[in-house]
Amino acid sequence: MSGQNVARFLEKEKINYIAFDVDSEIVKQAKLAGDNVMKGDISDSNVLLTAGILRAKAIVISFSNYESIKKILKIVKKINPKISIIIRTVKEENVEKFKKLGASEVI
Repeated sequence: MSGQNVARFLEKEKINYIAFDVDSEIVKQAKLAGDNVMKGDISDSNVLLTAGILRAKAIVISFSNYESIKKILKIVKKINPKISIIIRTVKEENVEKFKKLGASEVI
């Protein structure tokens, strides 16, 4: 499930969200499509705090870089230990690893 698919699902369910990407062109195209997306690196705690991570009920991580996801998991859990963290992985062997690191759900 890509980030765009997650956004469509959330919109359909009328759930507020903010999406992030580090690629300016992707952000530009997503904004043109009407998505609520901002340029930013969510491995930066200041980006997460500005986005409202303290109020958020969940975060969905939908890219596939294992080391980046691991870093983000630790940061998010430190800032907001009660938040649900949903991770999309393409590698079956990472499911249990992410759960041990604190992911609520791995798909």
